[in-house]
Amino acid sequence: MRRKKLVNPGVKYPKSKLVREALIPKRKREHTYTTCACGNVDYKTLVYLAKNSIRVIDNLAKTLASMEEKFDETKKTVEYITNSASKQLDTKDAQINFLKDKLEEMGVRTNETEQ
Repeated sequence: MRRKKLVNPGVKYPKSKLVREALIPKRKREHTYTTCACGNVDYKTLVYLAKNSIRVIDNLAKTLASMEEKFDETKKTVEYITNSASKQLDTKDAQINFLKDKLEEMGVRTNETEQ
């Protein structure tokens, strides 16, 4: 079975601001990957990759935390709007019922199905 080739997230999501913030920007001087005599990656390159990975994880955590804060603020706003709309609907229903009662007192029949 073939594995899918991994694609750089910056290439996969070019318009995503959050992905751009999370990834480390390219520097002028790139680290060259070196191998030791046995053909394996040397210690300095492993340290560099580990530090780079930790930086990316830290950037992702910061981005996630900021998104959580934004969602919490949005949730509060939506709850406020929903509560104010339900209060307005309740007051309108109370006004409608009051006016219906007044019309019935005056002798006017109000039938909701004959509108």
